[in-house]
Amino acid sequence: MAKTLEVEERFALGQKRRKQMRRTVHAEWKASERREDPLKLLAASMRGRVPALVTLKYERMALSPFGYFRGAVPVMAYDLSLVGNTGILSQLCGDAHVQNLGAYAGPDGRLVFDINDFDETIVGPFEWDVKRMATSLILAGREAGVKSAHCSDAAAVFLERYRYCITAFARMPLLGMARYQVHRLKDVSPVEGILRMAERATPMHTLLELTEREKAKRTAHQQSSHPSRVFKTMAPVLTRVQGREASRVVASAYAPYIGRVNGGKGLSNHRGRYHQGRRVVEGERAMQMQSDPFLGWTTIDGREYMVRQLNDHKASIQVTDLKAGLLEYASVCGELLARGHARSGDCLMLGGYLGKSARFDEAVVKFAEAYENQTEKDWHELVQSMKKTGKHSAKKPEAKATKRLRAQR
Repeated sequence: MAKTLEVEERFALGQKRRKQMRRTVHAEWKASERREDPLKLLAASMRGRVPALVTLKYERMALSPFGYFRGAVPVMAYDLSLVGNTGILSQLCGDAHVQNLGAYAGPDGRLVFDINDFDETIVGPFEWDVKRMATSLILAGREAGVKSAHCSDAAAVFLERYRYCITAFARMPLLGMARYQVHRLKDVSPVEGILRMAERATPMHTLLELTEREKAKRTAHQQSSHPSRVFKTMAPVLTRVQGREASRVVASAYAPYIGRVNGGKGLSNHRGRYHQGRRVVEGERAMQMQSDPFLGWTTIDGREYMVRQLNDHKASIQVTDLKAGLLEYASVCGELLARGHARSGDCLMLGGYLGKSARFDEAVVKFAEAYENQTEKDWHELVQSMKKTGKHSAKKPEAKATKRLRAQR
């Protein structure tokens, strides 16, 4: 039987990991270490995806460096793999950035604000999430029109809050940490605005926004007393399935999903292999204090899906809202990411590694500044590549973004 480590031993193990990767080393970023072309990495990640959605993704990535950063998770994952890591593992969001925090309705109906996008979730070194979030604060801040120095300040605030909270969680009883809530959210102006938007995103609002009256001929009585609504088609993002296709989806996917949501194992044709929808759902539940009660997974025609509630009471930050509240929002990002890592990892080891000094914070700020510059270069390469192949016509947004970035330096 494995021995359970005492509190002091786990903290000491974290301290020992500084020998595996010194905290100051986190500042390092060298593009010369790359052996793969970022554009080829992106292309490889798009294989097997819906072509129309791939085109849309590239168009959104071409609009700004932050837009590129949001879509370039495979590139940053590769880049982070080029350097050493602490070996202190946690469940990762996998795509930690400022717009992947948001509001949603919890199981009890109350609004929750937390990390809310886990498509890329995986178990990995905790610092990968931290470095991605810190870089995103600099990129998003610059897109919002914040001066570069203040963007770096925001990254520093995020890191200091992350380290402080990890240290606090390490001292808490397990139950206290599991129940920890951030009570100051309504006092943080960008978050307060998100919560107000989420309150307005009612089921009726969602119904009117995403559905329309069925166009089939009906009697006057049916039209007045039982109006029938169907999903809108807003290609390529939203496509309504109907007829045999809809029946087939329900027949093959609904029963397994319902079985899992109700607490059972459901039905699966993927025994012996980790289902990608299940990976997302379990990662989300590991990091969030309250999760969407409709989370589940299923399979349709061999494709693996995560299933969730649609849009009721959901809202997230707009980059423009960060101009006046970037530092406040950065602090919330640090608190929530720390809570997610503490829930799913070993906060005592994390606390032992991070320590009381700002060495880790200062190093990651330097990394984030360097990686922000690298992201801008990679974005320019993407835009030029799309122009050469005739896939990019958004010249004005690119020119405006470049002019704005230069003005902020």
